[in-house]
Amino acid sequence: FANRLARVDVGADSVIAFMLNDGTVMAQSPALVLDKASEANPPKHDAEALFALRSTGGLAPAGVLGDRERYVAVRRLANFPAAIVVGVATGTVNDEVRRAVIPLAIASFVVCAVIVLVTALWSRQLRRDRRQSARQFEQARTDVMTGLANRLCFVEWLEALDKGGGATPYAVYFADLDNFKTINDTLGHDIGDKLLAAVAERLVDNLGSADRIARLGGDEFAFICMGVTDEGNALRIADIVVSAIRQPFLIEGHHLAITSSIGISLCPRDGRDLVSLLKNADLALFKAKADGRGLTRVFSEELASIMATRRELQADLEEAWKLGQFYLV
Repeated sequence: FANRLARVDVGADSVIAFMLNDGTVMAQSPALVLDKASEANPPKHDAEALFALRSTGGLAPAGVLGDRERYVAVRRLANFPAAIVVGVATGTVNDEVRRAVIPLAIASFVVCAVIVLVTALWSRQLRRDRRQSARQFEQARTDVMTGLANRLCFVEWLEALDKGGGATPYAVYFADLDNFKTINDTLGHDIGDKLLAAVAERLVDNLGSADRIARLGGDEFAFICMGVTDEGNALRIADIVVSAIRQPFLIEGHHLAITSSIGISLCPRDGRDLVSLLKNADLALFKAKADGRGLTRVFSEELASIMATRRELQADLEEAWKLGQFYLV
């Protein structure tokens, strides 16, 4: 056994021993240096501590299997009062672990860093795309000249209210600047554009924070006032707007005086659906301009009847003209 074990290379700081159950070493690699007194006093290991280890092995402190702390596994022989002991120094095991783990740790770190980097770039791109989408959504619904909502946004507001079933009463206002074309023609479109922006500011300043204001195009503005339940309240709000716009504007040294005409329709009194409210507010605005401008009119069934009669008369006149039914008296 001694000769056989002496030729086994178990690595630096490792031990493989054949010992009796009392710990007496019969053979060992690396080989023991024996003196003449070894037969009378043979070398021993701490058998009690070694046999106390788990069957899967364990950590043996220095002095149990040599002068170093070692990871040890012990196997008893079935038919002999002896055992085989294998021990590897903790330093050797730790070095092996480090050699195995450090590359894995570096690789894991690199993989994690790549994942974090890719995730960060993806998240950044996603946030950028969301901001771009939100900006495009906002731009599509904003009037560039005045900063107010545009016609598309105004219609979406009414559609949202329409889906609510008219649970909350509100008023729809159409406002039109009187004789605005004259300002554009005499002072130029640049002055006209600045006047529109100034009008938008006055609307924002004089209406409530919960009111929704939009520029529909040209010199046409519209706004929605929530909680308006009757005609008197609707007219009071319109009077505030008309008075505010009537105050002169100072645009690049020009004192510009302008008036506005306003048409109003009430929900649910004048309709609950989008089409009816828009049509009725437009009819009321047409009536305000026809009555002399700078005025406010609220839609009514009488107004609808008058406008229907006007449309019929216009159609009859057009047909009479085509049929040559006019004659000089």
